[in-house]
This record gives sequence, C-alpha cells and structure tokens, in this order.
Amino acid sequence: MAVGLEGKVAVVTGAARHRGIGRAIAVRLAEDGAHVVATGSPRSPDDFPDEERRAGWRGVASVVAEIEALGRRGLGIDADLTQPDEAERIVAETLAAFGRVDIVVNNAGLAYCGEKNLWEIPDDEWYRVVDVNLNGVYLLTSRALRGMVEAGHGGRIINISSSAGRMGVPQYGAYCATKSGVIGFTQMLALEAAPHHITVNCVAPGSVDTDMMDGTFQHMASRFGSEPASMKQAVVRSIALGRQGRPGDIAGAVAFFASDDAAWITARRSTSTAARPWTDAGRLSRRAARLTPRLRIRPARREAPPPQTRPAARRSKTPGRGCSPATSGATPGRRSRCPPPPTAGQASCPAR
Repeated sequence: MAVGLEGKVAVVTGAARHRGIGRAIAVRLAEDGAHVVATGSPRSPDDFPDEERRAGWRGVASVVAEIEALGRRGLGIDADLTQPDEAERIVAETLAAFGRVDIVVNNAGLAYCGEKNLWEIPDDEWYRVVDVNLNGVYLLTSRALRGMVEAGHGGRIINISSSAGRMGVPQYGAYCATKSGVIGFTQMLALEAAPHHITVNCVAPGSVDTDMMDGTFQHMASRFGSEPASMKQAVVRSIALGRQGRPGDIAGAVAFFASDDAAWITARRSTSTAARPWTDAGRLSRRAARLTPRLRIRPARREAPPPQTRPAARRSKTPGRGCSPATSGATPGRRSRCPPPPTAGQASCPAR
C-alpha cells in the first residue's frame, strides 16, 4: 500500500474502459486511501467491446461503484478533454464535490498505430491524436494547477507516456510524437511546479494487455498480412518476463509517484516494461522494417580530398645550436644561415 494517500483527492483521466490502465489506476489509488474522480470519453453502449457488454459495464459509473465499494468517495465524469471548457468543468466539479485536488493522473490516450506511414495519415487523424494525447494533458493540468498552487498544499502530477515516446516505431505516427512530447512536458513542468511543492513525473509503459494494444495488433496484422495473435506473440517473445504488462503493473508505479515515498522525486520517467534491452518496440521496428519495402538510396560520391603538402620547416631566426654569428655568417638580429639542427653523428655546424 502506498503511503500518504489517505484522504487525498485524485483525478484520473481515461478511466472508462474495463481492461484499461485508467481503471486500474483509479481503483489502486482508492485501495491506498484516496478519493477518486474518474473521467472518460462519452461512449455509446453499442461501441463497447463484447467483454464489456457481457460484464454489464457502464463506463465511469462502474469504476465509481468499485471505488465506493472500497469505502472511498468517487465521482464519474464523461468529458471530452480536448475542449478547454470541458477541462474547466472537470476541475470545477471536483472542487465542488471534494473541495481540493491533490493528484492528477493524465492517462487518457488515443492511438492510430500499426497501419499507416506518415505520408498516408489523414490530417484530421494526426490532429485528433495530438489533441487527445498532448493538448488534453496541457488543458487539464493547467486548470488543475491553478487551484493547487493557490491552495499551497503541494500535490502530484503523473503523466502516462509510452515506450514509443522514447524510441521511434514505424506506423506509430502521431502517437510517437505526442508521447515524446509528454516526456518533455513532464520535465519542463517539474521545474516550474517545484517551488510550490508539486512533483511532476511520468510513467512510460511498454506493451500492456489492454483493448488499445489489441487494436494496435489488429492494425499491424492487417498491414503486414499477418494475424493479430502472431504479432502479439512476437512482442511477448521479446519480454524478459514472458508476458505483457498488466494494467495493475502500471497502477503500482503511479501509486508510488503519488505517495509520500516519492515526495523528493520529480521530473523522472519510469519505464514500466519488462522487455529485454532492445525493448518490445525495437523488435516491432525491426519486424516492420523487414516487411516494409525498402528504398535503396545510393550515397553521394565523395570526392577524394586534394593531396596535402607538408609545410616547409621554419628556420630559426637565431643562430643554430653550436653555431655562432662568426661561423654562420649571421649578424645579431638577422636570420641565421645555419642549417637545421644536426642529427646524431653529425657535426654541430658543418662547413659550407
């Protein structure tokens, strides 16, 4: 159990899915003593996966029921985080219900991965991913920080990035760019928030067993003419522990950053992956590289550099070793006519 979360108020975005990381984070923080506001994008029940339908899942309402079953207070909010007024509403409803905000977990994310190269992505698809993964983080964090700084009781900002934010992966388009941006955002904001005793950290998961990751496998299989199960197996084989991460694994890292044990840690990125050193993203990169047609580009021919002549040795302006003006024919202040210093076995000043 994380230390110091009793009675704290946490806002967790992207918490509406049954197999999602956000739900696991919200429940873990409640288990550790926090009251939790769970937010999610509005969805029609017709868009729920079969597993959620069979379980009678109701989005953030089901997450709130789990939180309250643990003896904590919960609040569910359906909101579009890409809209400034919606971010304002989340903060306002949280303050109205609980009177404070102590922890913000920016988990909401969107991925159109594994299917298109950059030049094949429609502009609106790029903008949508940037809006959710980066602009949404900015909008909610900036609104929450206004109250946190004014209250003066410190706090925690925890952003969820990805291993794809540390390493380029083919056909991950805007996802790579935005998750890398989240890491930079974390490091910048940590310096600004530190004087107010607010820490800002980041968790960058590898491959986690979620609906979003399953969708990525389906897109990749479609592009490369393979099966989603084979793409998934390729990832699992690259993971040292022999399995994908579970949402609860990521929730544990978040709970640590939210706890008092991490009070003196800020601007850090926790890489939550059990992959081998080349990482699961790296293996997918190499697989995609093998399946993607290569462009053979000949390097430009480099002209051979012109031959360099060795510069002539400069003669001393003073008489050479063992020479005198009388023997060298030089007068003080004029260039010596003495040859360069002799080698071993030669006279110090041979006769001319």
